Amino acid sequence: MEANFYLTAKQVSRWIQDTYSIRLSPSAVARLLDRLGFSYKKTKLVPAKADAAKQEAHIKDFEALMANKPVDTLVFFNDGVHPQHNTRSEYAWIRKGKEYEMPSNLAKRDFQEALNFEHYFQAPFETMQTMFKQIH
Repeated sequence: MEANFYLTAKQVSRWIQDTYSIRLSPSAVARLLDRLGFSYKKTKLVPAKADAAKQEAHIKDFEALMANKPVDTLVFFNDGVHPQHNTRSEYAWIRKGKEYEMPSNLAKRDFQEALNFEHYFQAPFETMQTMFKQIH
């Protein structure tokens, strides 16, 4: 049961019938799954290539950068997104006390913006490239 991902009790019912030749209604399967320690809950959406150690190292590096940068230096974040390629978190039968991480898509980056959160300055990436060329 934990080796596969089932969105509905009907899918689990079908799997039980195909695997064990036992016919159960979806409502009976839902009660059975509850007794076996599963619950119907939402999956956890995580970045597709998340690496917790790299993320923690990045946070430490960023905090050091922000603490030691000159006062007149702005820090921008480049944000690339494609609004129609977002993975949605779904409900599924998952063992109680556990989470099922669903990787998000690595979407084609059609839109770029640069953000500064200290002064909340926002500009399209092309504008930022023009600004950097003028500075350097």
